[in-house]
Amino acid sequence: GAVLFRDGQKLVSRDYWPSDPSTDVILLESRALLNALVSFKGHLSNSRVDAHIDNKVLKSALDNNGCRNSAINEVVKEIYRCSEDQIFSIQTFCAFVA
Repeated sequence: GAVLFRDGQKLVSRDYWPSDPSTDVILLESRALLNALVSFKGHLSNSRVDAHIDNKVLKSALDNNGCRNSAINEVVKEIYRCSEDQIFSIQTFCAFVA
């Protein structure tokens, strides 16, 4: 799920996206971020999105426009297309679980 705080309001988005159990967890997390951004379409225009991520590879891919995994790179491209279409910027923050 995802949470959007905007203008003093809290919007929550939750859904189930079926996937192959053998799919790389980083790919699943990148798709989850994309799905969250798409679900808040219309609420993100002219804003900065603070994405709190608990995965170093995904954070690095977002901060550096890609990584070695071509599947993750495709999702990162979709995330940036989404940000261009909806006119918002993304800032990533690490939220590592110890």
